[in-house]
Amino acid sequence: MPFQPVILWTDRLVFLLVAVIIVAVWYIRARVHLRTPWRKVGRSRYGMCSLVVLSVFVVIGLLDSLHYRPRLDQPGGKGPANFAVDVRSVFDVLVDPLGKRPERTYSAPLAAYAYAKETIERPDGTQAREFPRLKFGGMHLKDPDNDLTYDVVRRTIGAVGFEGRWDYGAIGNVTNLAARLCGEARPGQILIAQRVLASVEELVEVEAVGELELKGMSKAVSAFNLVGLKA
Repeated sequence: MPFQPVILWTDRLVFLLVAVIIVAVWYIRARVHLRTPWRKVGRSRYGMCSLVVLSVFVVIGLLDSLHYRPRLDQPGGKGPANFAVDVRSVFDVLVDPLGKRPERTYSAPLAAYAYAKETIERPDGTQAREFPRLKFGGMHLKDPDNDLTYDVVRRTIGAVGFEGRWDYGAIGNVTNLAARLCGEARPGQILIAQRVLASVEELVEVEAVGELELKGMSKAVSAFNLVGLKA
């Protein structure tokens, strides 16, 4: 046998939950007063969409609950079978390429920079404390600060929605920057970044706040307080 099955206590709980669901489905199908409300759910567009999403999570959970120890290669192929100490799951096999691309630190979803600052040597030979680029995350982007949002939208837009209706969400570095500035602002204060100021500087009066270290930003952000409109 090329592997040794392993059942963890968490796997037992998952299998027990699946068994309970199967029994519940069998029980409901045999009783009209319980089956009727579920038929309404089946005819609901939102209900079926929720079922699809839930089914994806259930499948992932089941695949991640099938654990085993792979068999180790033996010289000559003789002798008793030996198995690896590490326990793997079927889901680990499916996402094996991700396991071969480790980063030094955790980071935010869809991020291109590490979560913690490190001392980095710049091209001119000077050193600075900055958020370094991830080794694999966003490695295809030359300028993540400007290209990340476009890249995410380009890769997902066409896969969300259906004919006659499209839903969009504001995501990416621009939205993150706006949220961080909003969190830094005091009551009644409006903070804007350098790029926004460049677009409206002929219309508004501002005062410099200085550079802010914002979570999720690879560099300090120059912020300005919007005082009012120019006369």
